[in-house]
Amino acid sequence: PPVAVAAYATAAIAEDNPVKIGFAGFKYAIAGFIIPYMIVYKPELLILGFGWAKVMYAVAISVIGIMMVAVVNEGFFMGTINMIGRLALTAGVFGLLLLDWRGDLIAGPIIAAVVFWQMHRKKQHSQVLSR
Repeated sequence: PPVAVAAYATAAIAEDNPVKIGFAGFKYAIAGFIIPYMIVYKPELLILGFGWAKVMYAVAISVIGIMMVAVVNEGFFMGTINMIGRLALTAGVFGLLLLDWRGDLIAGPIIAAVVFWQMHRKKQHSQVLSR
């Protein structure tokens, strides 16, 4: 089957390794692969027969979740994130995007803790640089 034909074409143009380009393309497209599962677990995203409060809540949670997918992929949010932080964010992303509101209650504090930890690290780093 035609697998990663665009990666092979891009590799030929860029004169680079097609496997490396294929993995990079997958990393950038992972959010698009997750969206159908989000719709299954959060049908409010379809905006059919739900109140505006539920729809806006689902959209907000989905936007935060997709942003955290990008953070996990890149390993950077206000500075580099260590492996423990990335694993915690991965668990948080699964909780936000693939579970109902109970998953949001568990995943929200996990994501908030990593974000606050990164903010704390950035503040410490800027204080060291200013000395």
